[in-house]
Amino acid sequence: MAPINKQAHLNIPNIQCGFGGGPSVCDEQYHSNSERIVALSTRWYNGGSRCEKMIRIKASNGKSVTAKVVGV
Repeated sequence: MAPINKQAHLNIPNIQCGFGGGPSVCDEQYHSNSERIVALSTRWYNGGSRCEKMIRIKASNGKSVTAKVVGV
């Protein structure tokens, strides 16, 4: 899959016990705050085709991190 160069906003809620909802859509699990996970917008989520895949998130300063897709 080709990289997507799109600006996005980072929101870091406390999700360990569920953040205003149920478990993640992809694996129906709650995740700990120590895990690197991400929920994508509906368009990027692409009907679940990216579920449980690792993606690289790159900041404007050049630093990057990988995270597992767990929801929308």
